[in-house]
Amino acid sequence: MPLQPLTSIDALSILHETRKIWSAGLRIEDYYDFNDMQRHDTWGRRNLQLFGYTTEKGEIAASCKLYKLTMTSGPKDYPCYGVGAIFSRNKFRGQGFGGKIVQAVIQKAKRDKQAGLLLFSDIGEAFYEQYGFNEIGSIEMTVVVDREQTDQDKLSGVDYHVIPFHLANFDLLDRHHRRWLRRRPFGVSRSLDYFAYKARKEDFLNRHSTLSWPMLQLIMVEDGQGNLSYAVYEIGGPNLRVLELVSAAPLVETIWRAVFIEALKHNCRQIKSWESNILELCPGFSLKSFLNGIVYKKDFAPTIYYSQRSWGKVMLLPLENEIRPWLRSFPSPILELDHL
Repeated sequence: MPLQPLTSIDALSILHETRKIWSAGLRIEDYYDFNDMQRHDTWGRRNLQLFGYTTEKGEIAASCKLYKLTMTSGPKDYPCYGVGAIFSRNKFRGQGFGGKIVQAVIQKAKRDKQAGLLLFSDIGEAFYEQYGFNEIGSIEMTVVVDREQTDQDKLSGVDYHVIPFHLANFDLLDRHHRRWLRRRPFGVSRSLDYFAYKARKEDFLNRHSTLSWPMLQLIMVEDGQGNLSYAVYEIGGPNLRVLELVSAAPLVETIWRAVFIEALKHNCRQIKSWESNILELCPGFSLKSFLNGIVYKKDFAPTIYYSQRSWGKVMLLPLENEIRPWLRSFPSPILELDHL
């Protein structure tokens, strides 16, 4: 079969070429270590594998990463493949091997009785749509932070703490994420190893990238009654970017107040987020009303706007009819931290 798992030697030759695209500012030896770390991490060993598509002569023409994911909707779990790092080698460009490896992965998913495939496109939708994928999320939310109009008295008194994400109690986060996920239309199920895998990746980039890769931070809020809210964020230039916001209903306002205080503390001019953190996902909570009543001075109209991302477009290919309704879910509940 043309689609085969890559050996360590073959993977190294692929990485030598992909570094030009996906190095994230890593030096060549760090880029190799970064990918090796992912494959040998506890979660990665069980759920990540590199595949190559070979020509009739046995040469590797294209490659990709294949992830074993579990998607959850209500009480039911669905096995799905995540697809990432689809790449055609330089000498085989323009010969259709990118499409061939996508088709081969789809056929493998069908044989393996997967409910669907998930990927995040940085090249638009058209290429993947021809193979049956549907774009289900590409909205970016931006909240303008106007320090001069902020009412500091309204924001005061919030009890929260911030720690680096890689130092978090993942057992606690996992427990509350599972509880929160049951209320969402669908999403990627987590485990302790999954949280740790994501944290190690980001920490490695923060420590080794020459691009000043931002450190992920974790805001946590608890009410003493078993409810917890947390937000994972990073600071990049004038922006505070919320990668994930998971909240118990009674603490939605409190966690947003904490996010806003952090933005002011770091002199950020904007708070950015994927659509998964938009107000509709928190029933009964209006972000604009919150900004009017809790953050800004009276009669000040806050600015919130939405745009289309050109990167990280969430795309889904359902293979079982049972998950087809996910295509109509708006806004997309997929979190940025689940980006493959």
